Amino acid sequence: MKRAWLILIIVVLILAAVSVILLTVGGSKFSSHYSAVGYVHSNSAKTARMSFSSLRGTQTFKLKSETNGQIRYTASLEAGSATVYYDCGDGKTQLFSIGPGQTLEAAGGRIPKGTVYLIVETDGTCKHGSFRFELEEADG
Repeated sequence: MKRAWLILIIVVLILAAVSVILLTVGGSKFSSHYSAVGYVHSNSAKTARMSFSSLRGTQTFKLKSETNGQIRYTASLEAGSATVYYDCGDGKTQLFSIGPGQTLEAAGGRIPKGTVYLIVETDGTCKHGSFRFELEEADG
């Protein structure tokens, strides 16, 4: 009986390890890796948001565009600097950079129908920041 339980535990551990590997390898084109304090974020098919007291690293969001369009964004940062990129399959393209004490509100990027990755990369530690992104359909 003890041997059967031991075999069962080993099988479960192997399956868990395989699941973790598959999730890591079969996941997103880009990955998030960061350290944060007071960090809140959300991600839906057309919007992504994040706010934080302190953030250092890279946060990636995955959006889904149904038509051609652009990305409408707002961003504010009290300290530090960050660069935001987007990738629609042709490689990372810079959307904007933000520095200490700045607030931005604009739209940009050429977004085709399909998957859109937004990549926020900090340059060191950023303090008291807020980023909001929304896919916006092209007029006409």
